[in-house]
Amino acid sequence: MKELTQAMTENIRRMLSFYHDLSAGSLEFEEVPEVQDVSKQKPYSYRTDVPVKCIGQDIGKLTVIGFRLGDGTGAESDQYKLRDLIVPGKYIFETKPEKVVPREKLRNGVHAELMFPMFTINADSGNAFGEVYDNSVCLEELTLASTEGQMKIVRYGLLGAGDPQWFMEACESGARVVGKPSPMFTTGQLPWGPRFGDPHSVVYTNLGYGRDAQKGMAGDPDFLEKRIQVAGFLPIGGQSGYLHSVVNRMFDRGQIRMPYQE
Repeated sequence: MKELTQAMTENIRRMLSFYHDLSAGSLEFEEVPEVQDVSKQKPYSYRTDVPVKCIGQDIGKLTVIGFRLGDGTGAESDQYKLRDLIVPGKYIFETKPEKVVPREKLRNGVHAELMFPMFTINADSGNAFGEVYDNSVCLEELTLASTEGQMKIVRYGLLGAGDPQWFMEACESGARVVGKPSPMFTTGQLPWGPRFGDPHSVVYTNLGYGRDAQKGMAGDPDFLEKRIQVAGFLPIGGQSGYLHSVVNRMFDRGQIRMPYQE
């Protein structure tokens, strides 16, 4: 739907202006290409790739993804096959079930990755279509854990809102999630700890709110089906010297956060 992708594109531009200012101008996001429907090719629904500079140096692209309920970023690899993993029921999907399989990052040259929460947009054609809820993002980051000699897909943390209820209430009321948007690490290594979030995938689940719960809270059993979450992902390679410095400065100032963990 052209009207929907245009609205997403316009609001991505607006949110990237905010993140440019948050970085004190160090991160420069170039023109945002119009969002495309990629649901036939990808395990998620919408995407655009935005060129990024850091203090004038090209550092790659920010991949901005529009997630519909049930979308994910995972994929099978030589290292991890869906058939070899223990998959809890809530992460089993009929369509493209491999979208939950965590992907390795460091092995593919990604030393760290930032997720930029943006907004949720209402795709309900009959009610408040195109309404945008800034900073209302709540996605699950999945990783792998060894269980009795077999690898199991588990939740590593939440990206965006730290409490699914905040997300639901924000979208239901049209309010923002409490607090200003800030990037979050999905993977990396802090000086005082081990590497985290590697491998990982990011998935839009119902967050424990089944159809009955959605109806009870929002009056609509398909409430989440009609809300698209939008977030950007920026990989950081080993040669991104300027970017490492900017990210470290922002993290020290509390402008970049870790995933919320239970």
